Amino acid sequence: MLTKEMKRGDLFTVSSWREKIAVKWLRFSLEYPEYEDLLICEDDSCDHTSEICWLITDVRDQEPVENATYSIVRMVGDDRFHEVETADLIPVNYEQVCSCGQIGCWPAEEEI
Repeated sequence: MLTKEMKRGDLFTVSSWREKIAVKWLRFSLEYPEYEDLLICEDDSCDHTSEICWLITDVRDQEPVENATYSIVRMVGDDRFHEVETADLIPVNYEQVCSCGQIGCWPAEEEI
């Protein structure tokens, strides 16, 4: 996975998409925790399968946590944002991308 080297604005294609369209990487997805289970049972012989062993607390006021499994990307030449699997991102060079966002949509120089 490319997670260590990824910077905002890097160009990628998404391998699971049918069309080869460039996207700019913006950030990893964020997870917003809602509830957290805390073990409150102090009985060492307990298997902790009962509901009374656990305290469910509301943690919606906590900061979101980055989830590197998914990335938020924006299509080049468009304003739409997408959440995609980070593992599906394939790096591309700026020279490969047309201003419309497609990869290789203009004719080669010898054909002009």
